[in-house]
Amino acid sequence: MLGAGFADGFAAPSVLIAGIAQRLPLVVFDENGTPVRSGGPESIDVSIYRNDAVVATATVNRHASGIPTPYYPLTFTAPEAGEYEARAAFSARSLKFM
Repeated sequence: MLGAGFADGFAAPSVLIAGIAQRLPLVVFDENGTPVRSGGPESIDVSIYRNDAVVATATVNRHASGIPTPYYPLTFTAPEAGEYEARAAFSARSLKFM
């Protein structure tokens, strides 16, 4: 599953500001909801949607050196304020953020 390592705007205050490139750390979780700490993919392909239209795509490399939980630092510039959704082919669950 794809998960957030950042404030998503729903469970915690949003950090997303329109027109400014921002780093959104993504985390891969197993089917039990536990972060994958070893053996995760070297990179993930992510598509960002707004109102069911793709607004960005990226291949994001895994960062794991010297840390307990690897993450995938997506850099994204929101064209406008509002709700977005990140989707990855390996994950049945999408990630909503604002």
